[in-house]
Amino acid sequence: AAGLKPESVDLDAFALVRTLSEPGEENPDDLRNARVLCHLGGTTNLAIAAGPICFFTRALSTVWEAGGGGSAGRLAEEIRLCIDYHLAQPDARPVNEVVLSGPGAHDENLAAELSSRVAMPVSVAEPLGSLGTHAVPSGDDPFRYTVAAGLALGEAA
Repeated sequence: AAGLKPESVDLDAFALVRTLSEPGEENPDDLRNARVLCHLGGTTNLAIAAGPICFFTRALSTVWEAGGGGSAGRLAEEIRLCIDYHLAQPDARPVNEVVLSGPGAHDENLAAELSSRVAMPVSVAEPLGSLGTHAVPSGDDPFRYTVAAGLALGEAA
């Protein structure tokens, strides 16, 4: 009734990929490997991407409870299943690392535990990627803004 017409639809996972793509990854054809990007927020979003191109995305059924018993094991199983599905696709790129973001990434032991369970390096992303956190108000958790920054980057493009 207001006369609004959508111009596009964006996914949190695509925003996550935009925020966490590293400088120099503009041409995904130059990248041989993909990364798993896992955002641990209200909803756990996973994306498998090479540079700015997302090949697979899924909202995970794992309910993230930082420090909750068994959460890392359930998350590792979900990540492994997503990687297996991705690798079964034609021309799939091998996955060589997992990158965590979001408020749940603060768990100091999570990256190490996931790394041992998925048998690949796991790291915690810089919350706003190459944008830096200087614009985040003092006292705010920059990990809460990862997806929002990616949505803004999509609109700016």
